[in-house]
Amino acid sequence: MTNSILKRCLAVLFFPDFEKPNWETTSKLQLFFMQWFNKERSKAILTFPVVTAAMLTEKGKCKDDEFANQMAKELSQGNSFFIYQSDNPDSLASCCRLRNEISDHSFSYSLGAGGVATGSINVITINMNRLVQDNRDLSEEVSKIHKYQYAYRKTDGRVFSCRYVAGLRCRFYFTA
Repeated sequence: MTNSILKRCLAVLFFPDFEKPNWETTSKLQLFFMQWFNKERSKAILTFPVVTAAMLTEKGKCKDDEFANQMAKELSQGNSFFIYQSDNPDSLASCCRLRNEISDHSFSYSLGAGGVATGSINVITINMNRLVQDNRDLSEEVSKIHKYQYAYRKTDGRVFSCRYVAGLRCRFYFTA
């Protein structure tokens, strides 16, 4: 690893026992996971986790040629993942649409409990197959989602019932 976003993170990160992460083992684990996950996809459709390769760039070219070549090889072998490119190693992408600034270098558990706040907060996915099966109208369902999102923002993420959001048929629990 010569020039990568992860190198910057690992340079300032310490685990709770003050041990520093080891790039060599992290890199091997990362590649093992990508290859294993690609094989698992041949057995079943997997929608989670969303895999993203983050590349530090300069003038549109990846600064870590070894990593770029590794990712190209993975893609050529049928692997599938998002690619996040940035000229500034101040952020990581945790999915196709979420960018996390990493100016706070405190410890972060893998479940997001502390340190860098990650995750798809209040992201709603529409199950298109179910809409077709139930013969539902997409514009009506999107309208319901907009009402829900508006209510969520208005209540700062607190619990609210269907009476609060007309057209929804269930109860939602959220914590702020």
